[in-house]
Amino acid sequence: MKEFLRLCVIEALLGFAVSVVCLELVSCTKSGSDPVVGERGRVGVTFAVEGARTKAQSGPDASVNTLDVLLFRSRSGVLECSGRTASDSIRISVPSGIPLDYYLIANAPEGVLPAAAGEDEFLSGKTLLEHNGAGSFVMYGRGAAVFGEDLEESVEVGLTPYVCKVTLDKIIPALKADSPSEIRFRGAFLMNVCGSEPYSGEAFAGAEWYNPGGRSLSTASAVTPLVERSADVLVSDTSPIEPAYVFYCLPNPAAEGESGVTRFVLEFTIDGKPNYYPVDLPSMESGRWYHIKSITVRGYGSSDPCTPVSNEQIHMRLDIAPWDEAESFWDIGLD
Repeated sequence: MKEFLRLCVIEALLGFAVSVVCLELVSCTKSGSDPVVGERGRVGVTFAVEGARTKAQSGPDASVNTLDVLLFRSRSGVLECSGRTASDSIRISVPSGIPLDYYLIANAPEGVLPAAAGEDEFLSGKTLLEHNGAGSFVMYGRGAAVFGEDLEESVEVGLTPYVCKVTLDKIIPALKADSPSEIRFRGAFLMNVCGSEPYSGEAFAGAEWYNPGGRSLSTASAVTPLVERSADVLVSDTSPIEPAYVFYCLPNPAAEGESGVTRFVLEFTIDGKPNYYPVDLPSMESGRWYHIKSITVRGYGSSDPCTPVSNEQIHMRLDIAPWDEAESFWDIGLD
């Protein structure tokens, strides 16, 4: 009898131990930060900006202040899940074994992304030029994947700014105004600036325009610092003027000589009368740097920034480089 009781006690203790082990195994499959990760058919995926910031790896304008991630089912285009973080990475639970299209949008103001039920609706939504500013430029990246059964996966995505960048290093005045004319440099601005771009980054919106016929923005506009700079410099000889100007605009497919082309305009006054020197820029593309190394101006310009000037009146040295192939793309930022 005693032996029988001893065996029963041992069996009960062993059963209790097995139960404890089973409970510990179940708790280990759960994640404290995301209770659904580890459930059958789902996988925890960390989406991060490639290189922690951007491929440019330099300059304050490359900062990732916020990050939105949207995932759509590839076949149906239905929104599967989304998330937003004040960081450069975010962990999201997604279904495994299903083809998904994913999009990363950095620095979009809160509430401006379309509350899309489908992928096409999201891609047709627009980012605005006014959403960009010093230290916070809207950027995007995309990809597609079928995530597996691993409990942890990570994806790094390179980002491209929607804007393109225009910089001016030097102005060489060679004006032949009759003496004793007073010549003053009054600044520079961009004309025919597109104000919106689809989130897809693959099409041209062209619905909103800034400075379509010259300077038309108020100083209170959020867009003014992106497309205009004012100055008051007396031009006494042919000494170069080095303003180190930087401008940002959204893509415009119009090419040189075409209607609606984006123009870079220098403004002078000669004896108080406005003189403009407009130059057509090439087609503007997202993430490209249009680096004007120098502009030489000769003679009188035009009284209207919409009226072109001849090559004899102005000469421009321009380099164009993709942002991720030019280490200094972000080096010059807005003041």
